[in-house]
Amino acid sequence: MTSLLTAHPLVPGRAEQYREWCVELRERRDEFERSRRAVGIDRFQVWSQPAVGLAVVRLDGDDPLAALERLEASTAAFDRWYREREMALHGVSLREVAAVPAELVADHDHAPVDPFDPYMAMAVPLLPGRTDAFRALMQLGVVTGDGPAHARGWGVNRLTVHLQRVGDRDVVLYEVSGDLPRMVREVAGVDSPAMRIERRLFRDHFGIDLAAGEMPLPEPAFAWTAPPGA
Repeated sequence: MTSLLTAHPLVPGRAEQYREWCVELRERRDEFERSRRAVGIDRFQVWSQPAVGLAVVRLDGDDPLAALERLEASTAAFDRWYREREMALHGVSLREVAAVPAELVADHDHAPVDPFDPYMAMAVPLLPGRTDAFRALMQLGVVTGDGPAHARGWGVNRLTVHLQRVGDRDVVLYEVSGDLPRMVREVAGVDSPAMRIERRLFRDHFGIDLAAGEMPLPEPAFAWTAPPGA
């Protein structure tokens, strides 16, 4: 099983239409399941972040990129409808976005994680010119052990951090097996030297004041998992 995590841009001003589309996908779940299973996708999760103009998508399957290629080439009526709505709301296909590889910059794994454990993912655009500094910061956290220690304290079993170029922005993708909202709350509210440093780093790299509640937490938009043994 291979996972693919990517940020998918949202067309400005169409957040409500995007939510309506997700509702329609839930209503057409049987068609969605047939479509994804036909191309080799076993799990499909989407988190919406209209405040930063992004949705985060995670696919699981034997070869997610090949599955997206097959989906793009499909002539099935549901797949044609899906592609039309995708282009109207995202402006670019998921296949095109996923073709730009995301760079893994941190991976803190503290306990065995099943591929189908609950996950949550979040995208945060970097400020212009901060990409190299952020990459170096992630490498330093792994070397010193501060990053893993903090993640364990937040009840996070696994935290991965990716960098991806999305349009004209560099975007950081956080994927958590554990309690992401708790992690954000504790970074924002705990008065300790380490958390004050974390808050300053978010201001410096993302322009986000965590203490003021500015973190654009993701909204679960759509999720589907193939039934066990299917």
